[in-house]
Amino acid sequence: MHYYFLFVHPCLPLIDEGEFWHSLDTLGENGKRIPLLLFQAMLFAASCFIPHDVSRRCGYNSLLAARNDFYRKAKRKMLYEARVEQDALAISQAAVLLSYFTSDQEIWANSGWLHIAVGHARMLQAHQYHYLEVETPARVSTLKRLWWCCLIRDRIVSLGMRRPLQIPVLEPDLQRDSFTAGKLEREIVDSGTYDSETRSILFQVMRSLCRFVVAVTDLVNLVYPAPSKEGGVSESREPTLCRLEKANSNLLSWEIDWLLRMDGQYMSLHPNISLFSNLVEIYYQSARIALCNKICSVLSKSPSTEAEDLERLDSCQSEIRSATDMTVNNIRQLQIVGLVEKLPISAAAYTLLPQILLSIVNSSAVGPEEEEKQQRDRTLSMLSEVHDLMGSKFCTRRVVTLISQALTLFDRCYASSTRSHSSLFEAGHRVFTLDLNLYVILVRFIDVSMSTKKVCLEEYLVLCSPVAFNLLQPTVASNSASSDDDGECSEYPVWMEAIGDFFFGQGSQLQMPSLSAPSSPKALSGFAISELYTDDHDSRLL
Repeated sequence: MHYYFLFVHPCLPLIDEGEFWHSLDTLGENGKRIPLLLFQAMLFAASCFIPHDVSRRCGYNSLLAARNDFYRKAKRKMLYEARVEQDALAISQAAVLLSYFTSDQEIWANSGWLHIAVGHARMLQAHQYHYLEVETPARVSTLKRLWWCCLIRDRIVSLGMRRPLQIPVLEPDLQRDSFTAGKLEREIVDSGTYDSETRSILFQVMRSLCRFVVAVTDLVNLVYPAPSKEGGVSESREPTLCRLEKANSNLLSWEIDWLLRMDGQYMSLHPNISLFSNLVEIYYQSARIALCNKICSVLSKSPSTEAEDLERLDSCQSEIRSATDMTVNNIRQLQIVGLVEKLPISAAAYTLLPQILLSIVNSSAVGPEEEEKQQRDRTLSMLSEVHDLMGSKFCTRRVVTLISQALTLFDRCYASSTRSHSSLFEAGHRVFTLDLNLYVILVRFIDVSMSTKKVCLEEYLVLCSPVAFNLLQPTVASNSASSDDDGECSEYPVWMEAIGDFFFGQGSQLQMPSLSAPSSPKALSGFAISELYTDDHDSRLL
């Protein structure tokens, strides 16, 4: 439990630490107890942060084996002993922690557990905690913790896995009613893992993460929209760009607030301050990249050579490079203090695109200086080491495979882009040496591959062939152009469906969007790029 409060709790304050230690010491006296289901979930969440020698003494040959075993035990208790635990609060809290799990086989598990957590939290009216006048202050505080943790996990999973939000709309008073130092004063004093000064700084990091949750909401809704139930007409170009500008303003406001609060002067107090500060910054840099990629996607639908659009493209490329460099810098700082191995599983998803983009820069650079090349090689080597470390305690094979596939796709796209004379933009206004359309295809492949494992690389390779490239010109998209195959079912586990049916009733399981790439025959017979990039198709893809 010590490692849970060291590495999980600071950015996911699901329970009161002081109350937990008190309940553990008194062994359930005065009617207070720690639900076994929640305790099992806490063990699972902490298992990847324990030292290797501790896991070996517990009988596990690796942290990954320990993590998988604790997950199976918690899942078994949820599946087969659900009637034993009737407390919706304990079920929701445990499901929040189990949302840290994903594997090459169960890629929907994190979103599925989050669905269960959010459903039970709503049953408890946790989303309206600030209106619950009949509840005791302690109960309101518990529900508040639960709902904010659902929000934090929802945003982190959505940004990392490129999926729609499960809580897309925030309550009106939520932003003004975040955590305050006064309400958590007891926990700051009673922490059994950090001194009060360190705990106070980590509390500020957590509050900034809560502000980020609010600031990034509109952006995620734009970049990874939920499937449209009505199948309505997608929003036109200018309104979408205006909404993206507003989302960018929200991010910039958050960054200014972050820089004012966390200026680096506290990093020497405790190494974990650096760990969580850099982790939050990695989340922010990923949001910057997602925003720019969405702008590129919008511009690719109706390209022009107007100065405003060219400036937008230049700005996007500059922002993407800056965010990529900052992500590398965050990882490098953690490497210096020896804390890379303490990064959570989300770091694998958030460092994926920066590593791919840096590999692209390295492979397409013309006559680079030897010193620059050596620097890039060292950076890529560092990122590869990070993924190796992550692979020792998480299932990251799919991420490593995706990096290789994306670079294969880039090689094909780059060859087509340089040979073609039908580029919609001058070479100086390309994005990472690629024609805009092909860059967006590459990003879309990465996004769809992260969201679902049913992606055929060959279909995307066809889109980047020289013949198809000449056909990738924007045309007016037709709603009837999409194939019936686009309604393909998602990879939703049967056991997760059973849990959803048990708790919420038949047919209430998480409705994940279907994800499918455009078919290669359509591409070769005159596939319109706007079919791939309409907002309506975005809904089906993301």
